[in-house]
Amino acid sequence: MKGIEVTAFVLAGGKSLRMGREKGLVLFEGKPLIEHVIGKLIPVVNSVIIISNQSIYNYLGYKVIADEIKDIGPAGGIYTCLKNSETTLNFITACDMPFITSESVKFMTEKIEDFDVCIPLSQGRLEPLFGIYSRNCLEIWEQNILKGNYKLQNIINQLKAFTIPTDTNPMFNQKLFSNINSVGELNQINNE
Repeated sequence: MKGIEVTAFVLAGGKSLRMGREKGLVLFEGKPLIEHVIGKLIPVVNSVIIISNQSIYNYLGYKVIADEIKDIGPAGGIYTCLKNSETTLNFITACDMPFITSESVKFMTEKIEDFDVCIPLSQGRLEPLFGIYSRNCLEIWEQNILKGNYKLQNIINQLKAFTIPTDTNPMFNQKLFSNINSVGELNQINNE
C-alpha cells in the first residue's frame, strides 16, 4: 500500500470450542480459513502478523505472537495487536472470515483519517473484528482491560470512532462479515 503503512493482524487465538479443532486450519474450498483471509490482506497492507497461542501457524511464514493476556477473548487479542504494532494504522480481523475483500480493507484504511477506529456498522451492529485501529487507542484499551471491561462495544464507545454503514454501501455485502464457528456453519456455507 502506498503512502500510509498498515499492519494487518489476524486473530487466531480463540479456543475453537464450537468447531472442535483449530478453527483457522479448517479447510474451506480446499485451503485453511486463515489462508483465505491472509490472501485478501496481502495486496493492501504492508505486513501481516498472526495473534495465536499456537505455534502451528508458523508454517505460514508470518510472525506469530501469543496473547499478552490470555483468556479474555477478542479484547485481549486486539490489545496484543496494538501493543505489538509498529505502525499507526492496524487492520484487525478474525481468522474465520473467508469472505473479506481486499477492496473493503483498502476502503476502510482510506476512511479512518483522524479517528481512533474505523469499523463497519452492519444491520445496526458494529463489526469490531473487521476494523482499522489506530495505535493511539492502546492506552484506553489497556485501561479497560485493567478494569476488567472486555466488552468490545463498551471500549469502542470510549474512542473516537468512525463507523461505516454497510447495508447500502456497494463496497460491502452481508456475507463479508460471515465467520465460520462450527462444522454446521461450514456445511451451511458450503451448501449455499
